Amino acid sequence: MISHPGGKTMEIIGFSKYGKPTQLKKTTVAYPHGFDTSNNIVIKVHASAINPVDKALLSGDLKMVRPVAAFPHVICYDVAGVVEESDDNGKFSVGQHVFARLFGNENDGKKTPWYRGAMAEYCVADTNNVVLKPENLTFEEAASIPLVGMTALQALKSSGLKEGGSIFISGGAGGVGTIAIQLAKYVFKAGLVVTTATGGEKEKLCKSLLKLFLKRKKKRKEFKAANSVGANWDYLFLSPSQEDLSTLANHLASGEIKPVLDNVWDFHSQDLEEGWKGAFNRSFSGRAKGKCVVKITP
Repeated sequence: MISHPGGKTMEIIGFSKYGKPTQLKKTTVAYPHGFDTSNNIVIKVHASAINPVDKALLSGDLKMVRPVAAFPHVICYDVAGVVEESDDNGKFSVGQHVFARLFGNENDGKKTPWYRGAMAEYCVADTNNVVLKPENLTFEEAASIPLVGMTALQALKSSGLKEGGSIFISGGAGGVGTIAIQLAKYVFKAGLVVTTATGGEKEKLCKSLLKLFLKRKKKRKEFKAANSVGANWDYLFLSPSQEDLSTLANHLASGEIKPVLDNVWDFHSQDLEEGWKGAFNRSFSGRAKGKCVVKITP
């Protein structure tokens, strides 16, 4: 990792090699620099949320698809905070309260830079991935939304659910499930929403994630099982969409949907229960009810 020209640093939670959750450490790295300032902003992070895919990233399951550029690498990509440095195009201004999913852009190259990670005092977000935080949400609540909210919204749109229709949502107590149920009921106006809550489902998702990249749909047991009873089975990958995140922001601002947090942990504490380690242990256990969020700015 290249040092900041002015010697500026920041604290992060990240990993210096792929492996188990015990690889996660709190350390000091260079303050974000070297990015295209025309379409990127620096966010002073107030909160960051953990997702099951973060465990897959940490374990190295995704390195064939999207490796990290260098170690140590900052983990997590859901963020809420305050604009610290605006973009040259003036899309966002210093001091604005925002939230985002840190997808990055084509200028990052084939590897993910450290400054795209959200579990840090500062991060860099492409302006196309950022929207203003609804005033009625805390930073912790806003940070819980991007991945699960956009995943649920995109899945429901692709499902063809109509007003008055019926839908089954598995894993209703998880991050995606809690938002999907609300969207289905209050936004898509489903007549019937059926759900299940299964312990350990997030863990299974992490273990099966890479297989979705490598196995054709028609060879999957899920597709065959659905086809045997005249149903269809499909999957989708979350796509960057400022429009979808803005839609979610509007529904959150109106109160149509609400964030569901399992708990909030302290970035600055090393306590195994109340500190940041407790957040990762809870999230990676697969037993969380809603999202696990780490508060970074006091």
